[in-house]
Parts: sequence; C-alpha cells; structure tokens
Amino acid sequence: MKKKILAILAGIFVTSAAFALVACSGETYIEPEKAAGNADLVVATVTVLNEKTNRVIFEEKLFSDSGNYLKVPGNINGATFLGYVNANETEYFDVSGKQDDNLIINKDITLYAHYKYKPCKISFNAVGGTLYGGDDTINLYYMDDVPAQFPTAEYEGKIFKGWKDQSGNLVSDGNGTPKYIEFNADNYTIDSNYECKLKAYFEDYYPTVIFDYGDYVESTTVAYKGYVNVPSDNKDNGSRVIVGWSDYANTNPNDATMSYNKPITEDTTIYAIWDTYETVTIELYDENSPNNWIYRGSIKVFKKKDSQFPTTAELYDLCGRDFDGVAWYTKQSRLPESNVESPKQDTSAETFYGFGYYY
Repeated sequence: MKKKILAILAGIFVTSAAFALVACSGETYIEPEKAAGNADLVVATVTVLNEKTNRVIFEEKLFSDSGNYLKVPGNINGATFLGYVNANETEYFDVSGKQDDNLIINKDITLYAHYKYKPCKISFNAVGGTLYGGDDTINLYYMDDVPAQFPTAEYEGKIFKGWKDQSGNLVSDGNGTPKYIEFNADNYTIDSNYECKLKAYFEDYYPTVIFDYGDYVESTTVAYKGYVNVPSDNKDNGSRVIVGWSDYANTNPNDATMSYNKPITEDTTIYAIWDTYETVTIELYDENSPNNWIYRGSIKVFKKKDSQFPTTAELYDLCGRDFDGVAWYTKQSRLPESNVESPKQDTSAETFYGFGYYY
C-alpha cells in the first residue's frame, strides 16, 4: 500500500485578510529546515494556484510523514476556501485539510485552491470630476477578476493621473489601465460590504506656452486659465524687428500686437511677427503753426505695414499732440492737397515732413 504524505507549507499565502491555519489533532511533520541536505525526505514539489485566476499562491516541497492532512489558508476577501483540487477535480484536500483517500502524491503536482465566491464590486468616485469610459461601479465575483480597463475621469484645469484605493495606493495609470502589482488580491482594500472604493487622483494642469521666433523657440508654463506676457525684447538688429505677436505665423504686421490677453487653457504656440525697416528722419508741424516744428527725430519706416509712417496714435506718443490726421511730404514746403506726395513710394529722401491737422 502506498504511503500517504503530508504537504508542509512553509510560506502560507497571505492576503489583506490574514490566512488562518487549520490545527490538526495528532498531526506531526518534518520541518523543512530539518530536511535540508536529506533529499530522501523530499517526495515531490506542489504548486498551488488560484483556480479562478491561475495566479501562483505558493510552491513548496513535500516531505514524508505519517499524517494525512494538508495545512490550508483561511478565507480571502470575497471568497470562502473550499479545499484543494487537481485539474480534473478527482483528487483533493477538503476544507478542513483532510486528504482524500484516493489522493496519492509521489511526484510533482499542481493543485488549485477552490473557493466559493461572494459578489463584490469596485466603485469609482470622480471627486467632483466627470467619469468617462464606464460606469461608476463594476460588479465582480472575485477581486482578481478586475477588468483590463477602468474608466477615466476629467476635471477642468487638472490632469487625471489614475485611481487610488482607500490606502492611498495608485492602482491605475492615467489611461485607466490597472497596475496589477499594486492592485491584486494581496493588496486591495475591501470593506465589509465587499466593495473596493477607488477615488480619482488629479494633478493641477500647467499648459505649455511656446514662443516661436521662426528659427528657434522658447517656452514657459502658466497656470490653467492664466495669462502670459509675450517677450518684451523685439530683437532689433538694425534692419529687422519684431513688430508683434500672434496665434498665426503668417499674420499681417498691422494685425500683430505686443500683448497677449487670452487666458491659456491648453498648450499654445505664439508666433513672433517680423518686419524689415529703414531709419529716416521726420519733422512734424502743426497745420495751424506751419513755421514751427513740434517734433524732430528718427523713426523706423517698415516695409510691410500699411501705414509706414506714424499713425495719429503713434504721433501722440511721440509729441503729445492729439491730431485727427497727418499728411507726409518729401519737401518742407507744403504742397496743395491735390498734389499730396506719397513718401511711401520714395524713401530715398533724408528727411520727411509731416503736417498734423484737425477736423
């Protein structure tokens, strides 16, 4: 008659609920450390898997002994232990650890931990955000049945980084993919109602603002819905200068501005708008006092601007006069209005003469 054996489980499987050992009356066994160096005492290696997930629970050496019980784990979260069975469920240890009379182990064997599963669920709390890609509850029969994809969450001005469990562990990434090392039957937290409660974890969103100079870029970050100041340096090299900034690279220089007053809600690129120029001298007279100039100085005459010479607003900045309009000439002696010169067509003159007038 073949000798029955006792499996010695030195590393009993532990989950978030502690495993209990079944004490067997009159049981004796050889401690693994006492069998070290004595290969004759080793009968087989047993590998125990979770029958539902095929996760390895433990793997241990079996030693000869006169008992007929196998130590067993207690219940785990959401499931009650029913015993160990082989693949075709013809040989087993029952819930008390008693070995079936038909089970003869004389070689390596794989056994499966057999459980009765209680319904349980994973719930998702978006903590003020909006849940996307799934329901706020997933019903399961065992926590190792977690799906391959969780829903995600959105919150204005924030970035979703994943789901945290009740212990504060981040158990998924920002795409809602579970991290199975952190989120499995060994580590998840489940309450008395067999519910695993997860909360969305967000971080503040800081959009990136890129300043595109054409041949190189600079960048900064701002708070969500914050404002950004465009660079004040116009990169004047004596013939070319930044005349403004725009959302579009091909903006007309007349439409570019040296400020940016839009709140930043996403990654944004702002383009430098360049123009070439020549430096000329202007003399400005009041139409009512044509013999006395009120401003004389050098200005930049741009190539692309519709109004190459100063506008009335620019004249106010230059000399403090609030003209309604201005006429420009290449000669100091004012010509009749019907013969107004167009200095835009002749930038060869050294000095240009302007007469401001009022309506």
